[in-house]
Amino acid sequence: MELANLFWKHPLGDTFKVPCHHFEVAVTDTVPVSVPTSIEVKQQHPHDELEVTVPVKIELKQQHGPHSVTPPKPEKWPPMVPGPPEVSVPCVHLAAEASFAKLTKEIPCMHLTLDVKTETKNVPIYTVRLQHPEGHDSALRGPCVHLLLPSMTDPTRRIVFFSDDANFQRIASELVDLLVSRLHVRNVGVGTRPLLFFFREALHGNPTDANDPFWSHYDPALHAIQITRNPEKMDYVAVRATLCHELGHAIVGQRCVQVATRLGPHKLKEARDPGTAMCEGWADFVELALTRSSREQPAGESARDPAVPRTTDIEYNIMMILWDLYDTARQFRGPHGSIGLIPDNDPAVFSFEELFGVFSPSLDTLPAGPVIWSIEDYLRRLKTMHPDRASAIDAVRAMHLA
Repeated sequence: MELANLFWKHPLGDTFKVPCHHFEVAVTDTVPVSVPTSIEVKQQHPHDELEVTVPVKIELKQQHGPHSVTPPKPEKWPPMVPGPPEVSVPCVHLAAEASFAKLTKEIPCMHLTLDVKTETKNVPIYTVRLQHPEGHDSALRGPCVHLLLPSMTDPTRRIVFFSDDANFQRIASELVDLLVSRLHVRNVGVGTRPLLFFFREALHGNPTDANDPFWSHYDPALHAIQITRNPEKMDYVAVRATLCHELGHAIVGQRCVQVATRLGPHKLKEARDPGTAMCEGWADFVELALTRSSREQPAGESARDPAVPRTTDIEYNIMMILWDLYDTARQFRGPHGSIGLIPDNDPAVFSFEELFGVFSPSLDTLPAGPVIWSIEDYLRRLKTMHPDRASAIDAVRAMHLA
C-alpha cells in the first residue's frame, strides 16, 4: 500500500517527478508614480466686473398735439343746413421717454478649478509566479512540504477540521454530539490530542479506488479521520454514513486495543480474518447505533442473510451480534431451533456504555492482554465483566455463529 501524508498539500510533489505548482503573487519591481495627496475646489479668480446700462429717469409724454375731429352728420340732417363744425380734441397717444446711464457692477467669479497637490511614490509591480519551480522549499531534494493548515478548531468538541467545507464540518460536528448524547461517549479526543478531520480528494484522482492512500479511513497514529472527497458528486448522505463508520474506529482505535487493519477495500459479507472482522464489525455496529434507535426492527435470526456463513471472520456476523446485544427487542433461537422474542427487560440487553467498556481492560480482563483478537475474545471478556448475563450472551452468539 502506498503511503502519503495527509498534512502535505500535495504529497506527490516530488522534485524528480511532479514539480510543485503552488503559485504566489510576488513584488518584482517598483515604478515611481505621482499620486494626489489632496484635492481642493477653488475659484479661478476672485471676481468679475460687469458693465450694464440702466434707466435712471422715465417720463411719459404725448406723441403729438391735439387732433381735429369732424362730428358725423345725422341721417335726416336738413340739406340746406351746414354740417357740424370741426372740433379740436387733445391727443391721448403717450410715449415713455427714458434717460439711461452706464454702471459697472462687481460680481463673484463662477469659474471653478481643482487645486491638486501630488507627491511621487514608488508603486510595486506584482507578478504571479511559481513559488519554487523545482518543486522544493530548500536545498533538500524531497517532496514539496507545504503544510495543510487547519481551517476550523472546535475546542469544546475537541475536534479540528482540515477542510473548509461547511457541510462536512456540520455533519461531523453533529455526529460527535450524537456520540455524546445518545451513546454517552465522553469525548473523542485522546489526552491532549483532538480528533482530526480531513476531507481530501483521492491522491490519484479516482474517488472510487479503495487502494488510494486517501481512501476513507481512520488513522490511529494521527488520531485522524480522512473521508474521500468526490468533487464531481458531492453525496453528503454517503459522507455521513462513512463518518459514522470511521467514528466507530476512532473511539476505540486510538486505544490500541484492536487489531490494526490494513488500508484497503473490505466488504460487509466477505471473509477476512477474525481480527479484521472484529474491528470492522464494531465500526458497522457504531454506524447502526448512530443512525437507528435501539428499539427499531431487530437484527436477530429472521433479519439475517441466510447466504452468509456463520463464521467469526466476517464483519457482518460481528455487527449482528453486537446489535442483538444492544437492541431492546430481539429474536433468539431456542433449544430446538424455535424463534422467540426476548422481552425488553431481558438481562441480555446491554447499554452502549457496557459494550464499549470491554475495550477498557478491567482487573478481570487485564490478564488476557489489551488487544481483542476476535469476537470470541470480545464475548469472553463481556461475560467476565457481566457473569449474570453470560447465558443470554451465549444465546445471542448462537444466533449468528455456528
